This record gives sequence, structure tokens and C-alpha cells, in this order.
Amino acid sequence: MIQFDTLKKLFLGSLMLGASALNAQTAHPIATGTLGGTTAVNNWYKDYVGTRLEVTKPAIIAGDKVFTTASGSWGGTLVTPLVNDTVVMAPTGSDTCGCSGFPAGSMTGKIALIWRGPLGGSACEFGYKALVAQNAGAIACVIINEYPGEGPVGMAAGGSGASVTIPVFMIGNLDGIAIVNQYKDSVAAGNPNGVKMTITPWGLGNIDDLGLFTGSIATWHNTCIPSNQINGTNPMAYKGLNGAFVANFGTSTATNVKLKATASFTPTGSSATVIVKDSVSLASFPAIDSIYAMYCPNQYNLPELTAGTTGRYDVTYSVTSDAVDQFTGDNTATYSFYATDSLYSKGRYDFAKHRPFVSLYTSASGTPYIWGPTYYVAKGGSSADSVQFSLSCSTGAGLIPTGTEVNVWFFKWVDGANGQPADSFIQNGELQLLGNGYKKFNGTTDSVDGYFTAAVLDSNDNPTTIILQDNSWYYVGAEMPSVGTSTIFYMGCDGGSDYYPRTYGRYHFHNVLEYGTPVYAGDRKSTNSQWDNPGSAMIHSPFGQSVDIDSVVFSSQKGLVANVPLWVNNHPVVDTSHHSNIGVKAVSPVFSRFEVIPNPASDYVNAFIDLYTTASTVTYSIVDNSGHTVVKEVHTNVMNDTYKYPTTTLASGNYYLIVNVDGKNVFRSFTVIK
Repeated sequence: MIQFDTLKKLFLGSLMLGASALNAQTAHPIATGTLGGTTAVNNWYKDYVGTRLEVTKPAIIAGDKVFTTASGSWGGTLVTPLVNDTVVMAPTGSDTCGCSGFPAGSMTGKIALIWRGPLGGSACEFGYKALVAQNAGAIACVIINEYPGEGPVGMAAGGSGASVTIPVFMIGNLDGIAIVNQYKDSVAAGNPNGVKMTITPWGLGNIDDLGLFTGSIATWHNTCIPSNQINGTNPMAYKGLNGAFVANFGTSTATNVKLKATASFTPTGSSATVIVKDSVSLASFPAIDSIYAMYCPNQYNLPELTAGTTGRYDVTYSVTSDAVDQFTGDNTATYSFYATDSLYSKGRYDFAKHRPFVSLYTSASGTPYIWGPTYYVAKGGSSADSVQFSLSCSTGAGLIPTGTEVNVWFFKWVDGANGQPADSFIQNGELQLLGNGYKKFNGTTDSVDGYFTAAVLDSNDNPTTIILQDNSWYYVGAEMPSVGTSTIFYMGCDGGSDYYPRTYGRYHFHNVLEYGTPVYAGDRKSTNSQWDNPGSAMIHSPFGQSVDIDSVVFSSQKGLVANVPLWVNNHPVVDTSHHSNIGVKAVSPVFSRFEVIPNPASDYVNAFIDLYTTASTVTYSIVDNSGHTVVKEVHTNVMNDTYKYPTTTLASGNYYLIVNVDGKNVFRSFTVIK
């Protein structure tokens, strides 16, 4: 599993070198940081690119592949780049999953390609697969996810992992199938060395080699958005911005480097139409500079869509120079986003399986945390319907432990509310809790790495009553739970998406701050660093760390996009006949009374509840206005009850008291004053 930690403080270094300026369209970014009080200059270029796993031959499948690596305590470290090494699979008639071992010497000096699994059978452990490849002479092991359409996942060591000294990687199912097919064709043609692969922390040792890489291209605001939001005069959040971080992997200076971008739209069932073409050039790109941020000069609007139109947008990038590039597999890249009927999604979405695309799971060092996307709504009128998320945990394969609970918080975000600065950062006091989703796992049917849906309900546990408003931001955060001290929960992320290049280009060239998926990890009652200069968050922090801004962390890591899609109801029918204001009856079919007093509170806050029938357990939670649970208390055998909490332990501000009865949440806001 990939984990991240919080970087509590950054040394405020430059965002650029040389003649870079806000009105220029290229910039050479640098990074400086402080770790343990010692100032260190990072090799941001190699850190940001990270290890590259590339197919270099044949050309039809050449290019970078998204991957995960063996979890920290096992597998060898890539010290010397593996350049253009031959890929080998099990000999004909052997077990392609490696569970039965490989003949001695059959993989000597080559990169082993092995299937995970077998699918539907009795699988052997990741560590065992890698060990048998190592024993057969392999210099690295690449495992393919056997589940159709799935991306790479984390790999546990099992009982054999400690003996593995070669690097171990996993790639997704579709990439794996493409490589396997080319390998089989090559072997059938009498060429067992027809597929080559490079695994390197930087380049291939070429003289002339420019390239794009995983996480280097600027994307759009969302991966999915309802088509009724796109009207041709789009708000700032919906502006298109074409650009990328371009790397000079070669050893010579590249001249007249040009990044081209073409955007097109393909309506469902129709053909593509080009909507934008633009480019940006750089006269001289020294190899020592390694990376340049290259962005086309203009932001642009998406053309208005007629009612009910759905389809796919494609943006294709290409990079060229005066020289003939010696590796063309990374000279082009395409990303897609979609006009949908009623779906907002920051990460990629699997429309065939009706669920978010998740290729890795990430935790915040085992502490409970909230993570999710911000969505901008240009045209209101729809209601929040449901959210989806994926969850894994350290128990490994099998079922999520009994009693695990996940809350999903649905906030409206007003930047600058309650005296906070309008700085594009979510800060305490700027969020208003509108609704809540809830999922409790029974330990019998909900699988680790599964996909789950939670309905968004209002403060009285009613659906379809939260009407989205025009020109408004919403933050949808799932709270990863804590069960005991040994179980760690991991959020499902789209490991192939990265909003940092868009964020960087928007800020650096257009003075617009925009963040994708804010995350909070830690105790909000402790002291956290805050930034007076919002632009300081744009400094490239050391890879594997992130910036803590007023208790909300904005990760600058590639691929860590919490994939929590929001479904809306475009034609809500709202029944308000049984709604109530604070403290009156009939708030929910379960409650005959739910009252929170006093409000505001300075010493104590009290919750009084009366239920229609006795409940075996009632859970009281106090949540701050960032969705963090401050305290939780369980009462048993409840029909009429009072809950009292000393507000002297709380900082001044707005809070929510949530009562859960038989899986139904009702909540009320209250204010603490000192």
C-alpha cells in the first residue's frame, strides 16, 4: 500500500528560475523543503517523475505504464536502471501465474511477466510469485492484475516476500493483456526477445529524448460532469487549460521544443468534432534543467451542449523539437473526460461496472481521516442523491471487519465565510454541513477492496431534499474509520489521475488557485501550520509528502485522487410535510423528539431524544465543521435519553451533534462561544 505523511512546514522558496514570469508560458520549477529542521534541496525532477516502467518494444505498445510496487518491507530496490531488457513469460505448458514455479534458468537476465491469480482459483501470494521468478534468474518481476479492466493494486509480502531481492511491480489488466498478446505473437514468429522493457528512475540514456510521463499533463476540472452544467460561457472552474510538464530525458539541449494540444468532443453515438487547437514553444531546453512547465496561453470554454447530450471529450498532447527523438513512446498522451446525465466525478469512472475506477489504496499512517473531492455546480436545481467510494484495510483479503462504520459528509463550501480569507483553501468556518451518508459493515457480505454506495440524506435523514444551488462549491468527504489500534483503512484512489499540473498551471500563469481533492489527517484540536501566502502551496514539496494548510492537507502527489463520485437527481420531488426546525417533533420516523440546547453553548450542550421504540444502541457524535469527529459516545437500550457534553473542551465555532439510531443519522448544528 502507498502511504503519505504530512509535511508540516515548507521553506518558502522560489516557484521559478530565470526569466519565468506570470505572463510567460514556460517555467522551470524548483523545490526546497525542510525536514527535521534541516533545509534540503530536492531533486524535484526525478522525485516527481518517479520510477518509470516503460515498454520500449514493440512500438505499438511502447510507453509508460501505471504501476504499484511491493509494499515497503519487501522486494528489492531499483538501484541501476534496467534498460531495454527482454520480457519473458513462463515456458509453454507452464503455469503463467507462477504458483507451480518456473524451470531453473528459464528467466535468467530477463524481466519476468506473471499473472496475478489465478482468477477464480486458489491463488499463490505475491511474494511467492516474485520469489519463484527470482529463483529462475529474473532481474525484476512484473505482475499483471488478472481482474478484467482493473488497475494495479498494493501487494503484500506473504510468507515468501522477505526472501525477494529483485524489484517487484504490478500493472493493470489492460496494459498486461496488450503486452501478453505482443509477447505471444513474437514467440510464435520465432522471436522470443520481441518485447523489451525499461524500468528506470529517469531516462533511457539517449542523446535526444523529450517526453511526457504519468501525471505530467493538465486535465480538466472533473473527469465527469452533468452536461447541463456546460453552457458555452463557463465559470472559471470549468475553463479548459492545455499544458504539461515536459521532461528532457536526453543528454543534449533540445531546441524549438513545441507542445501541441488538440481537444475534441464525441457525442454519444456520433463522430468527433475538434473544439480547440493550441500550442506553446520553448526555444532552448537544456538537459540540466530536466523539466519545464509548458502551458498554452489561453484558457477556453467548452461549447454549449443541447439538453440531454452526453459524450466524451479527448485532449491529445504531443511534444516535438528540432531533433529526431530517439524514443517516441512518450511523445504523445491523451486524457478523456465526460459529459454525463447526472454524475460528478473527479477521478476516472468505470461506466461498464457502474463504479469509480480505483487502482490503488492509500492511508494516512493509520489515523482516522477525511478525504474527498470538491465539485463546482454552475447550474443548480438538482438534488444530491448518493456517493460511491471504495475501501480497503490492513486485514488483507476477505471481509471488512464487523462494526466498521463510514460517514460521508456533504458540505457546501463558501470561500471567505465567517471572517476567513477568500484564499481558495478550505478552512474551519467555511463549510456548512448539508447532508450525511452512512455505511455500516456487517462483516459477512462486504469485501475488502469493495465498492460501496451511501445515500446523501438531510439533517432529518430524508433523501432528495438537498437542492444544489447555482455557482456553488461542494465538498464530499468520506471519513475513514478507526477500529482498534491494529486495523488501518485505506481510501480507494484513481492512481492514473493527477490534478497537480492543472493546479500549477492555473496558479502560475493565470493567478487562479484550484485544488482537486483536499484531505485532512490528524487531530484538529492540535496546532497546525497555516499559510499567509496561498501561493506557497504551489512549491513542489518533497515527493511522498504534502502541505498542511489550516488543518486541510492538499496533496501534491501524483495519482492520489480520492475517487468519491457524486450522483444527483435532476428532477427531485421534495416532500417537506414532515420536516421540522430544530427541537420540534417528527424529525424522522424513528424519533418523536430530537432537541439540542442551549444554542449557542458556552459550558455544556445537551441532546434530548425520544424514540418510538427502544433502540439497542444509540451513538452520539460531535463533529466540527470540517467533518472531523471530535467525540463519540454509545448508549444502550435507549428510548428516552439525554446526552450532555462539556463545550469547554471545544474551541469557539460551529459544530454538529449527530445521533445514529439503527443506521439512521439525524443532526443539528450548534455554536460554541467562549
